[in-house]
Amino acid sequence: MESNETVVYRNDLNLVPLKKFRSVEMDIFFAVCSKMKDKGNQDIRLSFDNLKKISGQSDKSYRRFIQDTDLMYQKLLTLTYRTKEKGLTEYFVLFTKFSIDENKQEVSIRVNPDLEYILNDLQIEFTKYELKEFTTLSSRYTKTLYRLLKQYRDTGFYVVNMDSFRQILDIPDSYRMTDIDRQVLNPAMEELNNIFKNIRVEKIKKGRSVVRLRFLFDKQDKIIQEDLPKVPMYNWLKGSN
Repeated sequence: MESNETVVYRNDLNLVPLKKFRSVEMDIFFAVCSKMKDKGNQDIRLSFDNLKKISGQSDKSYRRFIQDTDLMYQKLLTLTYRTKEKGLTEYFVLFTKFSIDENKQEVSIRVNPDLEYILNDLQIEFTKYELKEFTTLSSRYTKTLYRLLKQYRDTGFYVVNMDSFRQILDIPDSYRMTDIDRQVLNPAMEELNNIFKNIRVEKIKKGRSVVRLRFLFDKQDKIIQEDLPKVPMYNWLKGSN
């Protein structure tokens, strides 16, 4: 694993629920993202060995790795970026090409030119973290919460309403708060305690119901970025700008 491998992307990607993604599929997806940054929409070729290494899958057989990569992209195709303005609704997928060549043992990828800003236009509002750290996390819930908290690393707090939290983490509708505590929050907080110092979560209630979660932790080093005007971001949860 390359110790300095990083994932960098625009923050709105954090609000895209990676529905039904397993932990290993998240690792492969964000490993691909780490290699696509600042490459525009040109074709990028990654060897199986390289992609296996940076996604923490070195111990997997080629056959298993190919299966996991194929499943990841099939699920990725179900995730669409939607814009709706002045009566026009458009849908886009992040990658317009994703081929797996078993003969050459490589993956070839191309970013949709309409969405290349997510991985390439990174001067404003971006999330950055080490891929190695991400791939060591055990569950898909922990990985998603990790990405969200990294976005707020320089503030030391993140507040989210329960409906959004459920949607972003792709938590089953059948889960009650006790289930979320047991299956999501408790395991995630235990694991993330090694990364975010003094992390804790506060439940904000309205009556007897938990309506928001407030995550608190010690601030981390701020990422220096250019002082550029803020670009309006698409709201994935509300479906509008």
